Amino acid sequence: MSALIRRRRLERAHADLARTGGTVAGVAARWGSADPAHFSRLFKTTYGDNAAALRFNNRARTGNATATGPGEAGDHSDRVTR
Repeated sequence: MSALIRRRRLERAHADLARTGGTVAGVAARWGSADPAHFSRLFKTTYGDNAAALRFNNRARTGNATATGPGEAGDHSDRVTR
């Protein structure tokens, strides 16, 4: 029974890290882990990647989605020089 509870908590923590900007320690605490280091080891064992990498990849993906296109926000590649 405890293994099922642990797995459910990890699943929900994984989902939180994938969609929010929360810290690993904050998400770990939210889902019942008092020790962020233990949470990180368990997360890596379960998912094969560490929680910080998932959070970082999520932030990078979100940042790229809001990037501006050519000619916007200081991109001067469309200017004609004489």
